[in-house]
Amino acid sequence: MGTTNDQDRFDNKRLLIAQIKDLKQRTRASIECKSNLMAPSLAMEHMKLIGSAYGAVGGNQEIRRELKLLQAEFNIYPQGIPRDDPLLQLRWIDGAISKLETLVSATVPTIEGKSTLHPKVREVSEGLFKDGHYSEGIFEAFKALEEYVRIKSGTTDKYGTNLMSYVFNKDNPVLRIKQSHTLTEKDEQEGIMHLFMGAIQAIKNPKSHVTIRLSDPERAVLYLAFASLLFELVDDSKISSSQKTI
Repeated sequence: MGTTNDQDRFDNKRLLIAQIKDLKQRTRASIECKSNLMAPSLAMEHMKLIGSAYGAVGGNQEIRRELKLLQAEFNIYPQGIPRDDPLLQLRWIDGAISKLETLVSATVPTIEGKSTLHPKVREVSEGLFKDGHYSEGIFEAFKALEEYVRIKSGTTDKYGTNLMSYVFNKDNPVLRIKQSHTLTEKDEQEGIMHLFMGAIQAIKNPKSHVTIRLSDPERAVLYLAFASLLFELVDDSKISSSQKTI
């Protein structure tokens, strides 16, 4: 039940943001047309959206305080239309809508600007994440990771966990992970092998066989961060000298 409620909450946020963007576009269209006729109705829509925002942001007290301030600002909404500034009301509404959009958007996790994500993860997952397809974004990241390992290692006849156990095995690895200490080299190599095998078995494979829905974008970001770490380990790895062909 909790998962459904989380999904509903995030869906409501995305719908609210879409409504805010639509209102902002119509407000700016009125400004461009230099027509103040729609200002009263646009102002009322803005107030209704503020009311909807309280439910969308949940228990985030900081955002709720900002919403109250935004609501209170309507007390100074310019009722009259100055002759020297006939578009004052519309510009005021436009500014208020932009503030509301910023507040609501701040409660929706995003992977934009997260420099820690590997470029390949961003390439295959960012669009899906933005559209709320978190499970699909995670699956594509780990599918790309498997292909990444296959290409760098030059291994074309193994897949899934068999690929990872072969490429990263501690005794004769194809890809040797950068070690932090020579005394623990084999232990680290074996541990990294299990990380890659676990990622495929526990994260990538289940999502390729059945539909698993993840509604929490914050958890999705953690999965993508883990995929990024594995991508970077592959980047840092070296082809073992015993595997190089002359």
